[in-house]
Amino acid sequence: MPYSYEEKVPHSKTRRKYQRLLSLDELEREIKPQSVGKMKLKNVQVDKIIGTENRSEDFGEDFLPIARWMDERWLHVKEVWASGDKMDPIVLIEYGGYYFVRDGHHRISIAKAELMKSVSARVIEHKIPIKLNQGMTRQLIPAFVKKYKFQKDTELFDVLPEKNFDVRIPENWDKLKFNIFRMHKQWMIERDGKAPGKTQLILDWNIEVYEDAVAEIGRNKLSQLYPKLGITDIFCELMDYWEDNPDWASSANRELMGEVKRQRPFRMLWYRIIKFFAFLRKTADEEKYRFLWITRLLDKRPNAVLPEGGKRWYNFLTRHLLGYYRYHHRKKHGKNPKMDELAGKWYDDWFLPAQKIYNKLSTDIPFPDFYMEWMGFWKREILKGNKPGLKKSFEKFLESKKIGKPKPDGEDFKD
Repeated sequence: MPYSYEEKVPHSKTRRKYQRLLSLDELEREIKPQSVGKMKLKNVQVDKIIGTENRSEDFGEDFLPIARWMDERWLHVKEVWASGDKMDPIVLIEYGGYYFVRDGHHRISIAKAELMKSVSARVIEHKIPIKLNQGMTRQLIPAFVKKYKFQKDTELFDVLPEKNFDVRIPENWDKLKFNIFRMHKQWMIERDGKAPGKTQLILDWNIEVYEDAVAEIGRNKLSQLYPKLGITDIFCELMDYWEDNPDWASSANRELMGEVKRQRPFRMLWYRIIKFFAFLRKTADEEKYRFLWITRLLDKRPNAVLPEGGKRWYNFLTRHLLGYYRYHHRKKHGKNPKMDELAGKWYDDWFLPAQKIYNKLSTDIPFPDFYMEWMGFWKREILKGNKPGLKKSFEKFLESKKIGKPKPDGEDFKD
C-alpha cells in the first residue's frame, strides 16, 4: 500500500540549539579518538544510539525530525524499510560506549519512534579511554571533558569501575580528586603513619568513604530529591557537609535533606512517599544482603551467625552498626574506624556476647526483637542523662522486662 503524505510524522519539540541531536564532531573536537577500528557488522541496541556524526541541525535530542520538509522522506523510508526492499546499510560510529549515525538517520529515527529494541548496522569503533555519561547530551560535554582530564591525572578507572561514577557537574571531578588525593591521603597518613601508594589510596577511599556514602544515597533515595544530579554529584554535596560535621554520611545526609525540606517542601513530601513504598516492596533477603554487603562482616568473621528476622531487623542492624556503634567507637578511640575493624569489633564486643547471654535466658522474645528493644532502652537511658555502660544497660534492661537472668560475666561485654 503506498504511503500517504497525510500520515502524521512525529516531530521533535526542540526549540533551542542546545536541544539538537548530539554531534560526534563536537565531542571529537574536545577528545580525539586514540585509534579507529575496522568496520564490523553487529546488532546494536537502539537506546545506545544517541547522536549523529554531523547532522545535528536536522534532528532533536529525541531523534525526531525538526523540519516539516523532512516528512516526505521520513514516510518514504518507513514504507521501504517495512517492505523489506534492499537499502544501503546503516553505518554507526561507536565512541565511548555509545553510537552515532553516519548513514541511516531516518531509519534510526523511525526505530526510536516505533520503540524498536535493536537494529543491524555496520559499526566503526573510535576508541577513547573513558565512557560517555549515561543520558549524554550537549549540556554534559564540559563534564565529559573534565572526566577525561580526571582520568589522565588520576588513572582512577584503572582501579575502580568507571560505571560507579556519575558526574554531571563539571567542577565535581576536581572536588573528587581533592577528596581522594588530598583529604583522604592525609587521613591515611595520620591513621597509618605513612603515605599510601596510589592504588592503595584509591581502594581504601572507596571502601572507607565512597561505598558507604553511595549506600546511604541509595538507601535514602536522594536521587529522587536531586533528579538532575548524578550519584557522584550527590556524594560531593555530602562531602561539603562533612567538612563541617564529621559524623559522616548519615549526618551529612540529614543536613542535605533538611535543606531540601526547607527549600522544596513538596518535593520532600513526594520523596517520603516514594521512599515509604520502596521500603514496602523490599524483602528481608534484600535487606540482609545489603547489610552484609555494606559491612563486609563475613569477610572478617566468616563464621558469624545472624539470627533470622524480617526486613526491619536487617535494616536496624545496618543503621545500628554504621550509626550508633560507629559513633561509640569514634568517641572512645578518637578516630573513625576502618570498616573491617568496625564490623568485626561490633560482632565480637556487642553482638556475640548478647547472643550468648540471651541463650541462657528463659524468655519467649525472639532474639531480633530482644536485641532491638535492648538497644532502644540503652539509647533512651543516655538521652535521659544516664550513661550506663553496655553491661549495666543490659542488666537494667532485663530488670525492666522482668526476665530472670544470669549475671553477665565480666568478659562478656567490652564497653
